[in-house]
Parts: sequence; C-alpha cells; structure tokens
Amino acid sequence: MYAEAFFESDIRKIIEAGLACIPDERQYSEAINDVIRWHDENPEDWQKTWQLIEDKYNLNPDYRKFSCSGTAADFNIDAKLNGAYIVMGLLYGKGDMDQTILISMRCGMDSDCNPSNAAGVLATSLGLENLPEKYKTGIDDTTKFSFTAYDFPSLLNVCESLTRTAVVRAGGKIEKNSKGVEEFIIPVQTPVVG
Repeated sequence: MYAEAFFESDIRKIIEAGLACIPDERQYSEAINDVIRWHDENPEDWQKTWQLIEDKYNLNPDYRKFSCSGTAADFNIDAKLNGAYIVMGLLYGKGDMDQTILISMRCGMDSDCNPSNAAGVLATSLGLENLPEKYKTGIDDTTKFSFTAYDFPSLLNVCESLTRTAVVRAGGKIEKNSKGVEEFIIPVQTPVVG
C-alpha cells in the first residue's frame, strides 16, 4: 500500500494494490476482502464492521490459529487483525488524517502500530505539502533518532539516495522535465504473489 500511495490518492485503489500482493487463499486476504465488503455494506458505521471482524477473526478459534497469543487469550496480536484495522481506518477515515488515526486506534489490540501504519499510508498518498500543518510542526530537525546517526534531514537524504539507486537498478531513470524539475521514471511491475 505504501508503494502505491506514492502514485495514487484513491484509498480503495491503494488497498486493492496491497491486496494484489497477498495470496488469495490465505486468511489475511480473506480478512481484507471482508473489511472491504463490510465497509461497502455499512459505509457509515465502522463500529458494525469492527464487530464483524471481532466475531469472525478474534473470537472464532478457527481464525486464532496464527495469533501470537494463542486461541484463548484476551489480547490478540495477529497480522490479519492488524491489517483489517489499518484498512478500516483508511476506508472509514475518508481521507481525513484525524479520523483515520482515531478509527484505527479505537479498534484496539495492537493500537499503536495500526493507526501509525494507516496514517503513514494516507500521509504518503497526500504528500508532505498537503498534510495538515499540525502533523508537520512537531518534526524535530536536530535530534538524532535513538541508536542511529540520523536526524530527520539526514534520514531524508539517505532515503532519497536509496530511492535514486533503486529506481535506476529497476530500469528506471531520473530526468529533468521541461521546467528543469527532476522526475523519476519508474517502470511499472506487476506484483508477484508469494
């Protein structure tokens, strides 16, 4: 979803691009498809969709087999639940950063990672220039991240350098357009499902 979000603003298309990378016959794919369907059936009621997820994927032991906490524990960290809550936040958040974060967080379970991922995908699709100012004013440009040599600007520089290398290695190019602005020409590749 992150990769697609650089080029797409339609949340549904971003989710579908992520889904295209997951084997159809897996519970993870089933959960994401269920969330999409349940959202279509209840587009204004995220809590109803949450309850459907709870009943099928959290309370049903057949869907708890891969939970890190087993089939009976109250707390359930499971990739398919995390994915479902991220997709819920994106769909029901309707492009609003606050609502996306709030809904993903209120789903519970792994409620720090899920809203962060939903917000990250949405922020990527919006672009830094379109983020509400309150999400940019707290960026610390001077403090190094724990256990690294990077502050925020140096991290951006490293990411840009790695991106440039990756684009060229994948057969793409970096060219200047008629206005002298660099453009990345990235070859489109069909995802290969593992």
